[in-house]
Amino acid sequence: MTELADSHREHQVVRVPETGVRWKVLGWPCSLSALTYIGRIGVIQVQDRIEFDLHLTPARFAYTFAAFSRAHALFEIPVGWLGDRLGPRRVLIWIFLCWIAFTALTGAAWGLVSLTGFRFLFGTGEAGAFSTSAGHRGNGSRSANEVSLKA
Repeated sequence: MTELADSHREHQVVRVPETGVRWKVLGWPCSLSALTYIGRIGVIQVQDRIEFDLHLTPARFAYTFAAFSRAHALFEIPVGWLGDRLGPRRVLIWIFLCWIAFTALTGAAWGLVSLTGFRFLFGTGEAGAFSTSAGHRGNGSRSANEVSLKA
């Protein structure tokens, strides 16, 4: 019995007061998730104008959706792996910068090929956002307000 009690005393957990930083850190990936959703769905809101400006039919415009979806599906796992390898902070910043650049390039497209290419790059750049931010949240939530002390 004393052996068990001694082993229990060796590893004590001390609670440290919460500072609120955890919620600020969690807010950034949540905001990124909202932005990626807007990037994916927002183009539907301006689809008619893009079709009119670029003289596209709805069937041809569908190629841009397919390009984005395929790129996103192809690169979700490799970019998530990069998030594990290089660290979520670096990869999430890269994803955010890609989101900004490819949103601007989508507006600068001059035809079906350029729009489809930009949307493919958009899907590639945005891929891994959810898996990387999930890894970021998982690393940060590991008992952030507990400190392990060994006697």
